[in-house]
Amino acid sequence: MGERNKLFEVEGVTYKKCNGCGEVLSINNYSKAKYKKSGIRGECKFCQKKARLKSFKEESDPNAPPTIIVNFSGGKDSTAMLLHMIELGEHIDYIVFADAGYEFPMLYDYIKTIEKLIKRPITILKANKSLDDWRFGKFTRGNKVGKIRGMPSVVAPCYWMRESKYLPLKKFSNSFPNSINCIGIASDEQERVQINPNIRYPLIEWGWSEEKCIDYLQDKGILNDMYKHFSRTGCWMCPKQSNYSKYMLYKHYPKLWSMLKIIDRENYRDTGKYLFIKSTNYYEELFNSGKVPKDNGSICYECKGIRNVYTEGK
Repeated sequence: MGERNKLFEVEGVTYKKCNGCGEVLSINNYSKAKYKKSGIRGECKFCQKKARLKSFKEESDPNAPPTIIVNFSGGKDSTAMLLHMIELGEHIDYIVFADAGYEFPMLYDYIKTIEKLIKRPITILKANKSLDDWRFGKFTRGNKVGKIRGMPSVVAPCYWMRESKYLPLKKFSNSFPNSINCIGIASDEQERVQINPNIRYPLIEWGWSEEKCIDYLQDKGILNDMYKHFSRTGCWMCPKQSNYSKYMLYKHYPKLWSMLKIIDRENYRDTGKYLFIKSTNYYEELFNSGKVPKDNGSICYECKGIRNVYTEGK
């Protein structure tokens, strides 16, 4: 099944071995070629894309300045970083926000507020497919083939973080031959730092802590209102959020909590599993009894994983 340029059929699916990477892939992964005997190109679409990117990089001016990309989340650190970079007169080519589609409503308002303040647009990046496409879709491989995927698991890696944050940010960054990505990590969180020539950490350069970022934004009267209820930002439907975040959502955002209960019921219907470790009804009864969880400082610990976006593929 590995002969060059030949097509093979297995269980009704036609395959070909790529002349580039050597992988055996279905012909859906190849472009058509009018003058090829087989009717398709010798290299798969992935190899063709890599070749185009390599050519683009080789043809670009090696002395050209890098594209400066500021990663903006609407949180205190990235906002303080962005505003102070502008105050210092630093060059910025793009300000990007990866939209998971389930951010708190006030976050979208906050983005507009920042745009008006800095008088320039923030580029919104989105996933190729919606969360509904994923959670109502079915597994295509593994021992769960044919079963409905459901919401991201509490314990497994979050596929929605990958699809809505990681991949769009990585794709945008890699669309430039040479880019510097400015990440808002404070000086007291240096354990999150990745050593990479394509990443810059301005807050660490300035010695700005999380507390310094908060003070800076409060002095300007521009701190995100989400910090009245949460220590960190994140998706309101996140299965990995802390019990304290669930409590604040229940107490201050009843409409979102009601929507969360619907998602929980749908997930249990489709997969036999609750959105969280226990049902939203359980947590609601707990909160109604007067029990208030402690704040552990996180809505979603896993979204910190997007710091690894730029460690590959450059």
